[in-house]
Amino acid sequence: MKTRILLIGLIIILVNVISVNAQVLKNGSCPSGWSSQYKYCVAGSNAKPIVPKNGSCPSGWSSQYKYCVAGSNAKSIVPKNGSCPSGWSSQYNYCVAGSNAKSIVPKNGSCPSGWSSQYNYCVAGSNAKPVIPKEGSCPSGWSSQYKYCVAGSSAKGIMAKVGSCPSGWSSSYNYCVK
Repeated sequence: MKTRILLIGLIIILVNVISVNAQVLKNGSCPSGWSSQYKYCVAGSNAKPIVPKNGSCPSGWSSQYKYCVAGSNAKSIVPKNGSCPSGWSSQYNYCVAGSNAKSIVPKNGSCPSGWSSQYNYCVAGSNAKPVIPKEGSCPSGWSSQYKYCVAGSSAKGIMAKVGSCPSGWSSSYNYCVK
């Protein structure tokens, strides 16, 4: 069974499915398939998933500029903060998803409803809704819960805003909305 929990922001975590973020904060040059727009790398039609590089890239990922770029057999990865939760294994400075991994987000205080605490992460339960770390007020369609914005049924894709929003995105509070 493939679980698709969308976390739009600096990281999109899809367990058992790796997806391309529409944009990632730019750190120097953008990898192949990505274009530079304001302070973001924006995915083109042939873009592969990328994650900001923190030391060596895990197995299945290659290094390009300051990013790890997913290969054809890459598993989902997130930057490691202490121990990795159940279903995730440690490789270099990353937690790597195993076959039974659940979606995770970095923990900041209490976890929102549907998410449970494990080490420094909130782990998605079966009824978890997409979340993003809260930066001030949540945009329309998203509700505030602890230090997170939680997606409602009418939620649009959002990411934390840094400077101007890329083309096709509008500004709402401290977020860019698709």
